[in-house]
Amino acid sequence: MCEDLSSAPVGSVVLLHACAHNPTGVDPTPEQWQGVLKVVQERRLLPFFDSAYQVRSVFPCCHIDR
Repeated sequence: MCEDLSSAPVGSVVLLHACAHNPTGVDPTPEQWQGVLKVVQERRLLPFFDSAYQVRSVFPCCHIDR
């Protein structure tokens, strides 16, 4: 992910998943988020966080469609 972000034009808006990355369901580790932060700061990117699945990842028993 950091490699891809590093190739984004300076000042780009980038969409990041706050948690439960779709489609993998994997969350970056705190160390990986630090790497993302470093690239975002270096490239002066504007992160836009999609947190649509936050409730489902924290409370997997809670399904919105129920």
